[in-house]
Amino acid sequence: KHMGNRHAWYAYYAGYEPISIVIIQLVFPLLFEGMNRHDQSMPYLISALAVSCQTLFFIAFGSLADFAKVKEQMLISCTVIGSVSVIVSGLLTLVNDIHVKRILISLLFITLQIAFGLCSICYNAILPILKRKKTASIEDEKEEERMMNDISLRGMVSGYLASLMMLTIAAGIMYRFDTLKYPLTMGIAGSCWLIVGLASISLMKTPAGPAIVGNPVWFSLKTTCTTFRHLNKRAGLYLLAYFFFSDGYSTIGLVAVLFARTEMGLAEWQIVWSVFVLLMACIIGTGLFVLVKRMPILASCSTINMMISLLILVSAVPLYGLVGLISDLPVGFKRSWEAFMIAAYYGFLIGACNSYARVGFAELIPRGKEAEYFSLFAVTDKGSSILGPLLFWILGVLKVEKRWGLIGLLLFLLAPIPLLFKLNRTVNPNSVVLDDAPQVIVQKD
Repeated sequence: KHMGNRHAWYAYYAGYEPISIVIIQLVFPLLFEGMNRHDQSMPYLISALAVSCQTLFFIAFGSLADFAKVKEQMLISCTVIGSVSVIVSGLLTLVNDIHVKRILISLLFITLQIAFGLCSICYNAILPILKRKKTASIEDEKEEERMMNDISLRGMVSGYLASLMMLTIAAGIMYRFDTLKYPLTMGIAGSCWLIVGLASISLMKTPAGPAIVGNPVWFSLKTTCTTFRHLNKRAGLYLLAYFFFSDGYSTIGLVAVLFARTEMGLAEWQIVWSVFVLLMACIIGTGLFVLVKRMPILASCSTINMMISLLILVSAVPLYGLVGLISDLPVGFKRSWEAFMIAAYYGFLIGACNSYARVGFAELIPRGKEAEYFSLFAVTDKGSSILGPLLFWILGVLKVEKRWGLIGLLLFLLAPIPLLFKLNRTVNPNSVVLDDAPQVIVQKD
């Protein structure tokens, strides 16, 4: 049963992850840049608006995914809505009226971000269930942590391999076609998510949970507020740290695509190939970190310690970009070959960053509260993800060199490290708090 669930979980990620890497982080930024060449700060504003709306929906609906039937229905609905939004956006690029096209595609992008984010909550909430058993000792808990790391990283690899295939298709389409490049790329990606996603959901079986009492939205809002109030110290510290470092490394992707287009002058197909290099590095890096974590010398290294090491390494990316402020230097996000070099370095680290960040929080979740906690996790992620795009939009409006915004990204990555050190020294949650977390009971009106 667990093995079948895991394979279905991996398969869903293979259909879902290309939407993030190829469509949300690559195609839409290029599309917005092309539609707003008179205002190069507009893509940052649209991104900030999208994650703002996404955050509101997380708060209103995220906790509902703790109920097995609702989780399945939400995953199906959001998969359909998100995939159709991608396909229709691609078709709208054929519309001649630039103003109509800009408004409709922006609205569909916001819809996609909301649906994609809710899918993420439902999907991530399944992760702790895949490895969970009744633990009786510290050794069992360590085995669960190792198993969850392994499942998460395998899921990441499946998503990256699928994204690699989608990027190869996208590169060929963008090199060969002009008018049809967006409809074809977005149509193929959206269709794959729809077909593979629905097939995977039909094979995924999760334990039945309690029924919702009362109004679902009010229930979710009340549950989210209650969960936040009763959040244990370790989870609270982790979310505070995650608020900053998730924005730091997620904004790097958006900034890199737009920098490659506007500052380095790369063609669209060259940017696609740089993302191809990034994904290859992701697969190698994620697989290597699985092996490294199993080495005897690092077997006892906690997930938090791994995160600290990764954040220090990722912070070299914005630091390198700041070197470009020295006008006499020929490097620092100025030459086309640098895009491929940075893509390889950043890609080698980002897969492991995402996986360890997710697992680090999953270790702090009380049984039966997966979606509630991952809803807060997603709210923290998307709530903070407004900061980076807004910062670069403000710099664009003020006509300030956008490289100065890299200082903000550097601080976002390094500031949480003291919090993670503190978290590493606190009491093990399994000994006291988690299994005794208060239960949320909502009375029917």
